[in-house]
Amino acid sequence: MRNFMRKLSTSQIIILGFAAVILLGSLLLMLPIANRGGKGLSFLDSLFTATSATCVTGLVVADTWTQFNLLGQIILLALIQVGGLGYMTMMLQAALLMGKKLGLRQRSVMMESVSAQRLSDVRTLLRYILGGAALIEGAGALLLAIRFIPELGPARGLWYAVFHSVSAFCNAGFDLMGFREPYSSLTHYVYDPLVNLTAVALVLLGGPVIYGFALTMLIGVFMGTLSSLFVAAPMLPLFGDTADFKSAVTLEVFERPGANGVV
Repeated sequence: MRNFMRKLSTSQIIILGFAAVILLGSLLLMLPIANRGGKGLSFLDSLFTATSATCVTGLVVADTWTQFNLLGQIILLALIQVGGLGYMTMMLQAALLMGKKLGLRQRSVMMESVSAQRLSDVRTLLRYILGGAALIEGAGALLLAIRFIPELGPARGLWYAVFHSVSAFCNAGFDLMGFREPYSSLTHYVYDPLVNLTAVALVLLGGPVIYGFALTMLIGVFMGTLSSLFVAAPMLPLFGDTADFKSAVTLEVFERPGANGVV
């Protein structure tokens, strides 16, 4: 087995690793103890769901809450987290926590999986990726818990906050709101600024393409909104009626001395 792994390229190792994670997730999701009513999904449906969770596409063949109990939801969340951060990141961090040193081969695989430029950057990148993800997902969960705990109770509300925070940060698209109506997602909170802004921030901060400038963009939008509400709005009365203001601007611009006979 070790000789077989040595013959594989870095890309092949990453692909096989994801395939193994998906296959394991499929088998776990098929278990009757992971499904409501003790009736598991077929292998094809489980494979589709596990692939969707690991590849964070958000496509489902059954409503998540309606189909899966707490164990099934935990399995899905694990697949989402592994798919969002990368299974190599999780495996290598686990190896470091157990005191194992990263060999040249492991660091090379890690370099390609996280697009590192140098081998010396791998350990730093691991801390940055996992620490940043934990911080952002934890903050998102706390904000969502403000809304979910009063509605659903402490234990269930906290679990829902954690699940949706991780799902949003990893751009997975899975939700547990099917207890209201199957496939309803977060539509119940369409007018809730706390849930909407938190979800948007998590999606932006977790997005692989715009990760580098997402925080700057959020700060810019936040500051622009505050300045509009608390700076520009209070100044409007200084100009009086908008029609008078428009007339004043028109007179200033188009009726200067000497123009159109105006002296």
